[in-house]
Amino acid sequence: MTMGGLTANKADIAASQAEVNAPFTRPYMEAISSGRAISEKNVPQASEIEVTIRGAIEEAWLGRQDPQKALSAANAQIESILKEAR
Repeated sequence: MTMGGLTANKADIAASQAEVNAPFTRPYMEAISSGRAISEKNVPQASEIEVTIRGAIEEAWLGRQDPQKALSAANAQIESILKEAR
């Protein structure tokens, strides 16, 4: 934890309150604790899906596309990627 790595081990978290309550890690730990954070599915197309999501986020950040439209387009692409694998 002192090197910036985080763990899901509850004993490690309990023993490292200074690190998990630091401004950098607190939002991550809050998301995990609240149940909002979910693990990424382990699928063969994970890297292709990640590139699609990152591209949509970048388009929205750069103002080249409306955020909702960017995510909707990414969702359609991801559904297509997953259908190809079946």
